[in-house]
Amino acid sequence: MEKTKLKPYALEEACTVWEGVLIDQKEESTSTDMPLGTAIHNIEITLSKGGQLVRAAGAVAKLIAKEGKSATLKLPSGEVRLISKNCSATVGQVGNVGANQKSLGRAGSKRWLGKRPVVRGVVMNPVDHPHGITMTIALGKFTKDENDLFDIMDDWLRRDRFVFVGWSGLLLFPCAYFAVGGWFTGTTFVTSWYTHGLASSYLEGCNFLTAAVSTPANSLAHSLLLLWGPEAQGDFTRWCQLGGLWTFVALHGAFALIGFMLRQFELARSVQLRPYNAIAFSGPIAVFVSVFLIYPLGQSGWFFAPSFGVAAIFRFILFFQGFHNWTLNPFHMMGVAGVLGAALLCAIHGATVENTLFEDGDGANTFRAFNPTQAEETYSMVTANRFWSQIFGVAFSNKRWLHFFMLFVPVTGLWMSALGVVGLALNLRAYDFVSQEIRAAEDPEFVETFYTKNILLNEGIRAWMAAQDQPHENLIFPEEVIPPTGFAWWAGNARLINLSGKLLGAHVAHAGLIVFWAGAMNLFEVAHFVPEKPMGGSFGGIYHALLGPETLEESFPFFGYVWKDRNKMTTILGIHLILLGLGAFLLVFKALYFGGVYDTWAPGGGDVRKITNLTLSPSILFGYLLKSPFGGEGWIVSVDDLEDIIGGHVWLGSICILGGIWHILTKPFAWARRALVWSGEAYLSYSLAALAVFGFIACCFVWFNNTAYPSEFYGPTGPEASQAQAFTFLVRDQRLGANVGSAQGPTGLESQS
Repeated sequence: MEKTKLKPYALEEACTVWEGVLIDQKEESTSTDMPLGTAIHNIEITLSKGGQLVRAAGAVAKLIAKEGKSATLKLPSGEVRLISKNCSATVGQVGNVGANQKSLGRAGSKRWLGKRPVVRGVVMNPVDHPHGITMTIALGKFTKDENDLFDIMDDWLRRDRFVFVGWSGLLLFPCAYFAVGGWFTGTTFVTSWYTHGLASSYLEGCNFLTAAVSTPANSLAHSLLLLWGPEAQGDFTRWCQLGGLWTFVALHGAFALIGFMLRQFELARSVQLRPYNAIAFSGPIAVFVSVFLIYPLGQSGWFFAPSFGVAAIFRFILFFQGFHNWTLNPFHMMGVAGVLGAALLCAIHGATVENTLFEDGDGANTFRAFNPTQAEETYSMVTANRFWSQIFGVAFSNKRWLHFFMLFVPVTGLWMSALGVVGLALNLRAYDFVSQEIRAAEDPEFVETFYTKNILLNEGIRAWMAAQDQPHENLIFPEEVIPPTGFAWWAGNARLINLSGKLLGAHVAHAGLIVFWAGAMNLFEVAHFVPEKPMGGSFGGIYHALLGPETLEESFPFFGYVWKDRNKMTTILGIHLILLGLGAFLLVFKALYFGGVYDTWAPGGGDVRKITNLTLSPSILFGYLLKSPFGGEGWIVSVDDLEDIIGGHVWLGSICILGGIWHILTKPFAWARRALVWSGEAYLSYSLAALAVFGFIACCFVWFNNTAYPSEFYGPTGPEASQAQAFTFLVRDQRLGANVGSAQGPTGLESQS
């Protein structure tokens, strides 16, 4: 028997282990099909990794249950553990049963066994150290035979310093520095005269409460206001006057917050903690992004976001109430409940712990009584539970549930607030009790409610703020308080949103259309089925969901995989890239040879045509990526030539196919092996993130581009919508018609006869 082999106890050659299965004891008695109650050892944890559990002398585990794809084992320690049924084990007990009964014979032998070793750094003799190393080696650094660039950077960022920097620090520290520095610069020197007609800096006499970095002017819409962009053209003074510091602080601040959350993820992973701190911090990030970025993106420009200052934030809160009735919004109510509820829980928890401290000496009432390494509890959970059971009738009896609840309440509240602000970005309404408003207006004997009083208060806020905070409206109330402009259908029949009966009908009709469309396509495929034409995705999905094998490797070993097999995962990635590349080439072939594609710029109006002169020049195609996003012509979203689009798909398909082949033939980089999480859940999160990026890119294209996404099929682009709305406002303001474009109604603060 080789030293690397484990000899089962009391088994000799040609023994019958159980009826019907003979084990050749010349090798190991291994099997992948064992009855319940079997004594086993040398157990695999991960498929094909070899035995890792229950290998010590005399050790034995027992197979106690099988269910689904898992087997339940009872280990020598008494722990019960689930392991995949596909993993192998060795039958029997490990030999050398009396090993732990052996007399050690000399002093020090037991100490050198390595059980629960105490390591005190470099002040140990080599013979005492569990790894048997010398003091001189302990003072040095562990080095591999070959240190790649990633290892050097990883050590420099995460290990060679007292204050943790980490990979997340590459995003956090520069962005935080620029955001804070931009705010101090703006509040100290930069005026808001050109954007809001206000003073906003210490230089102009403001104090800490009234200074602010103000939002850009409304006329600049959603421009990124890059220093090198067409608005400032590299002039720093002009850039500050236009409000460039606000976009600078907002965008760098958002990425700094994201970097801080990633820092918590990274450090938690380094010290083997759960990432709940990072999850908790997602609440403030969601609120910041929704208020400072999503809300102004839904409105007509950055102008409507909060400026960065104390008084400016208060003004924004008043604006929210006056123009959106924010305090009556259920998402705001949930946010208030979450934040104030968390404060209440925090106060109660702190007071309860102080009330139930153990009196463990003279210092029991001081902070010195606590030792971070003490084994015993410092307060009595049982006493606390009894106290609150008497007060409320119910109380937490589980510390884990208590602390999870303290995490859940504020984070959920912040997320609900963020969702509510996203709704306001789309001008969705809160509760509207229209019947009370009508009665208050028509019936002089109707006693008003707090709701109707608040409506009047909101109207007063709007009248007071509209002149300065709605400059583009010329004192016209916003859309949610005047009749629609005639273009509400662009937002998906938003004019029906307050008519509950019609809204219900629209929902039912929508659901019916979905079901009808799916059923019609299924019937169409079945009716037109011929053996030469396979039915495609519907039948394939039904087959694999209901009839196909649960695991493909049972029938096709090539498709087998283990989530943690990094090499197999990159092979699968390569296959996906090749399929994407083939899809790109299918579009190219269709545009060139099989029917062509729709060109909205075709002579005489939009028409389907074949592409005859592909653009393949890399300087033209990749040049789109190097132009200013919102500065003039040439950026990728402004492409207006189908030859360029189809030629770009030739490059895209080639890159995907070559990249796929490369991923299939190579192994992952060292940095990828170490930096990425290799599990099924992680791949799902990567996929969802990629889909989110795809969706965001598609939204940008639909909003700006009229070539890849023609208005005839996808609705108007941003410039087209702006022109149409501008015309409507012009007609309304000039009173050229009482009902032109459905724009009847008040055109100013006074009523119109």
